[in-house]
This record gives sequence, structure tokens and C-alpha cells, in this order.
Amino acid sequence: MDGLIRRFSRNGWLRFGALGTLILIALLFRLTEMGKPLEYDEIFTLHEFANRPAGEILHALALPNNHPLNTLAVKAIARDGAPAWCIRLPSLVAGILAVLAWGSVMLAWRGRSASCWTMLILTFSAPLAVYSQLARGYSMQIALLGFFFCGLAWYGKPSKRPAVRRILCGALMFVGAAGAVLTLSSSVMYLVSGGAAWLILRKRGRAFPWFALIFAAAVTVGYLAWVAPELQTARAWGEAVTLRRLPRFLWECTVWLAFYPVVLLALLGWVLMPRKTLPLLLPLLLPLFAAVITRCGPVRVYLPGSVPLAFAAGIGAEALLTRIARSVARQQRPLIAILLALLILWGFVMEFPRWRTPDWGAVLGAAKEQVPQDTFVVYPAHVGLILKSVFRKAALDDYFDRLYCPEHAGLLMLGAGNGINGSDANFSEKALPSGVKGMPVKAGSVRGRLYRLEEVTSAPASGEMVIVVLTPVPQEECKNVQRRLFPGGVPMLRLNLWLNVSLETPEGTLSGGIFAVGVGDGNALWSCWNREKSEKIRFYRLR
Repeated sequence: MDGLIRRFSRNGWLRFGALGTLILIALLFRLTEMGKPLEYDEIFTLHEFANRPAGEILHALALPNNHPLNTLAVKAIARDGAPAWCIRLPSLVAGILAVLAWGSVMLAWRGRSASCWTMLILTFSAPLAVYSQLARGYSMQIALLGFFFCGLAWYGKPSKRPAVRRILCGALMFVGAAGAVLTLSSSVMYLVSGGAAWLILRKRGRAFPWFALIFAAAVTVGYLAWVAPELQTARAWGEAVTLRRLPRFLWECTVWLAFYPVVLLALLGWVLMPRKTLPLLLPLLLPLFAAVITRCGPVRVYLPGSVPLAFAAGIGAEALLTRIARSVARQQRPLIAILLALLILWGFVMEFPRWRTPDWGAVLGAAKEQVPQDTFVVYPAHVGLILKSVFRKAALDDYFDRLYCPEHAGLLMLGAGNGINGSDANFSEKALPSGVKGMPVKAGSVRGRLYRLEEVTSAPASGEMVIVVLTPVPQEECKNVQRRLFPGGVPMLRLNLWLNVSLETPEGTLSGGIFAVGVGDGNALWSCWNREKSEKIRFYRLR
């Protein structure tokens, strides 16, 4: 590989040919699922935020679904009947630019060899490939952060026209920093921690971009001050990191972002070249520690952490091949580099299924064919919106056919581990422990657990889960029944909330639903439930 890199420096056509090949590979891996149906957050962005005025989009951060700059792009592109791939184009372009921007940062810092390895790793990054195919802000965030650090890395480099370079780099820094924060406010953590790493690693004596940094910081602070109340409200959607969950949280936000080959190369980089790579731990770990102190989000929130991992791995690959070259014949060195590249590709192939989202239309079709009608099929709370928006008739027909079934024998919970997933009183997606193992099954590409339902005939035990089935009744009666069945303080989830639409009939509007209740005081609840039992209201325990 080092020999090839030297040839790149002598042969411009070879250098640009390799760069073009990398871009083509990155593009191909980011086109595989551009046309699949829109996902939950994409649908929510399109219908809840993209139709608002631009100023309101920039300010409405109380819900974590809104990534303002991405929403503005969706607003500009989306028209009636616009296909899914069209809405996702900004993310696709950002995904390609992210590879180029961060490769340029590494080129300015460590040279062509480490830059090529870093770009190869980012090209074969499963989470970056997946989010380049979704109309969300994560791909855009990483590209804009790359613009900022690209400007920072090249600002003080020698140039024939230093004034022009500084103006261009300063503009790139401002656009990158402001754009990243406007996309996701969490970008501030990566700007600060990455900037600290840059201060440690920068060569002394070069021009310092004071004006660009101060201007970008002023705009960022002003925007964050404007939206501070919204961000405070949004914190409620986070989750506290307990000591029990901490190891898994750290594992997911490091290993899941890169998979084993890249993590091993990053470890090599930290061991073989600690002075160059240890500062990269700052943008990787500081945002995670901030999450531990406050509240954490899902793994995708920490997606920019894949970049310092790729940097450390790129340096690790360069250092490894340099040491191997001392004891290996010249003719064998390209083969070793190819084997290392194939190992990185293998990591991508193994990790991609973890990040890609299932084809819920195929899962719905498989459930309709394979699961008997007397068995409820329960989807994770957010999936209901996908089914309702994209596969409305088939999804609603299947849901109500099962709800109206005179007898219920089972419940199939898809994609939620060993628990029951639904929407709580605040319409947040939550899971309650089922207390029963259930039987592992599969519908389409999604794994689930099948529970047998047994009618409740006596007071449920404390801690037991009870499934309450309310066959549709007049809307006002439904509200009154729910108030009686679920007094305040009882942990309760609405299952398949998005599919549980009101039915318009000649007799009026009917409402019902399926509910999962975590029982506290079983005797107190049973005294109420036993009075309410009827053909319309049934109670089941999981077996």
C-alpha cells in the first residue's frame, strides 16, 4: 500500500482514479435502499415539521425528530407524490461529501497513506451507509462537521496565496460549524471535543483562525440561547444511564459504530502511535461521558464518534503496514494491504444488517400469512406509523380482524426482545418486562416472541403483566372505560397505537384498543376489572 501511495504522488491519473473508485464504491453502497418505503422519523419529519414556516422549523426542537437543516431540505424537495429516493437525496450527497471531507482532514494531518485508509474505512462504515439513505440529519451532520475540521486543518498550511486559502478555510469552518449545530444541536459536543484534540495535535507556529472561530462560536451560542427552552424540554426524551447499563452503552457507542476489524486497527493506532492518536479519544469519549452525567439518546446520536475511530484505525493500518514492510518481500506488500482492505469490507458486511431497518411491508405480509387470526401481532410503537402511512389498508384490515376475533389465543411481539413494546401515556415508546420468556419465532426478517394468552379469572399477582382487550365501543364510552380500568399510577402501554384508529360507522365513532398493564396491587385492580368484564372487555395473562 505504501508503494502504491508513492506511485499516487508521481502519477496524478492513478491518484484521481483511486479517489474516483472510492467515491463510486461509497455511492454504490449508499444506493442499495434509497427506494424503500419511508421510515418512522422520515414520515414524522415530512408530515409534522416540513409543512411549517422556516423560522418555526429552526426553533421546534422539543421533539427529537426534527433536525432543522435536514427538515428544510425535505421542505424544499418534497412535493405531492415525491418518491422516497428524492426526499433522501440530500442525505446521499452529504454521505459522499462526508467521506471526502474527512479524508481531506486526514490528508492535511497525516498524508496520503493514512488518508486513503481513513476514507476506505468511512466508505465501508455500516451506520454511515445506512443514514446516507435516510432523510435524517445524521449524514448531513457528519459532512458539516467534516467541513469545519477540513477548514481548520488546512487553514495554516503553506500556500502560494495564503490570504485566499484563509478566507476559503474560514468560510468552510463557519458553514460547517453553524450548519452542523443547525442540523443537530449535539454537534456542539463534537465541535468542542474535536477542537480540543486539534489544539493538542496542531503544529505550533502556524496561523490561528481566531476570526472564523469567534464568528462561528458567536452564531452557535446565539442559536443555542434562542432554542434553550426547547432543548430543555427535549431532555425528557433521553434515558438515564445506570451503572448496570453503562458497560452496554459504552460498548454500543464504540464497537457498534465500527465493528471489530476497525476497532482492532484503532487499538493498534493507540498502542503503536499514542502521541498522534490518544487525543482522538476526546471526541469519542467526552460526548459519552456527558450522556452518562445527563441523559443519553439512542446509539445513532453518537454517530460522529465513528470518525475518530476511523482516524485512529487509519493511522493504525498505516503503522501496521509500515512495520510489516520491514520483514516482508516487496512483492507481498500489496497483497497484505488488499487482505486488510477485505477484512474491513467483511466488517461492513457483518455490521450492515444490525443498522439497516427491516422491510415492514414484507413483515406485515408474512404475519398475515403465517400467524393465525386469533393471535395479536404487536409491532414496536414507531412501526405502527410506517404501516399506517405506507401500507394503510392491509395493516388496518389485519389489525381490526384480530381485534374483533371472538377468542384470543396468543400475542406475537415483534422486534422488542423479551418485553412488550408500546406507547405510554405521554406517547413515548417504552417497553415493559413481560415476565414470561415466550417462544422465539420469526415473521419475515424480524424476530419476535410468541406468548400464549390465558383469560384472567382471579386477581393477578403483583408484578404480573396483563393484556387488556377493548373491542371498539362508542368513543365517549371508550374514554370512560379507560379511566376506570387504568387509574393513575398504573404502568400501562397502548399497543399498536398508530393502527388503533377510530372507526366511523352508522352508529357513530367507535374506539377500542389493546393495552399492556404492569400490575402493582393485583387485588385492588381486580375488584374493578372483574366488574368491567364483558364481551367487549377481556383480560389475559401471558403464558
